[in-house]
Amino acid sequence: QTDFHFPKAGTLTLGAGYTLQTVNTSRYSGEKRQQIFHAFLQHEWTPVEQLNIIAGMRYDHNNAFAPRVSPKLAMHYRLNDQLRFTASYGAGFKAPDFRQLYLSFVNNAADGYSIFGASEFSLTLLQAQLQQGIIAHILPAASTITALRPEVSSGVNAGMQWRNSSGFRLDVNLFRNDIRHLINYLPVATQANGSAVFSYVNINQAFTQGLELQIEQKLTTKLQVTAGYQLLETADKDVLKQVKSGTSFGRDISGGPARRMQLRDYSGLFNRSRHMANLRLFYNDEPS
Repeated sequence: QTDFHFPKAGTLTLGAGYTLQTVNTSRYSGEKRQQIFHAFLQHEWTPVEQLNIIAGMRYDHNNAFAPRVSPKLAMHYRLNDQLRFTASYGAGFKAPDFRQLYLSFVNNAADGYSIFGASEFSLTLLQAQLQQGIIAHILPAASTITALRPEVSSGVNAGMQWRNSSGFRLDVNLFRNDIRHLINYLPVATQANGSAVFSYVNINQAFTQGLELQIEQKLTTKLQVTAGYQLLETADKDVLKQVKSGTSFGRDISGGPARRMQLRDYSGLFNRSRHMANLRLFYNDEPS
């Protein structure tokens, strides 16, 4: 990486990198290898004292997938010493990792749950294990497991930071991310002992959006408290469309009557918490 500083035009940053990944473990079927190359450029400038702008792009090339160029644009505006605003847009690229592609793992210490990378998953093997009594049920999601594709996303953020002289700080951030081929893990079967079998799948179109709050307060010269909260909404866009159109049906109990699903019945993407909160206390015992 190298930087070029221009007195009246800001700073230009250029960089590139190469990564060779290899792994050989009993959890994978033989040695696995990936080669990853990336290059990026970024220009940062301050047209006026209160405003800072960053624009850039990144090129990613994974030997197993097609290359991708991802742009970004960010702005930081300082209204005064207490109030600041931020906004950004960015595109993202994420190739499947070894775990999502090649993992073959059975956790015997926790009732034997199993998880398989998409390249190691076999519906034929599950069907054979069903006949042998090892598998109790094959879930509909098992038929959706195919070769994984990289995630491609775009996101926007808008935020505000306010602080005062008493040591109080408030951060508010709104965000929205639209993702194609989101990589998600999900249960694909249930074993005879009740444990689950998991694998990885691409969700064709998904989104995440929400609100983040962060509060800090300095109580004394040595004591500080912080609290945070996130409200998160997620959805598979195709599932959401089916629910809204009234073409998605489900049962409240196994074997019960089918009914049309409502929006309140859909909780979003698997393993995403709608509400998250934290509270932390910091004590710094440095000599006065």
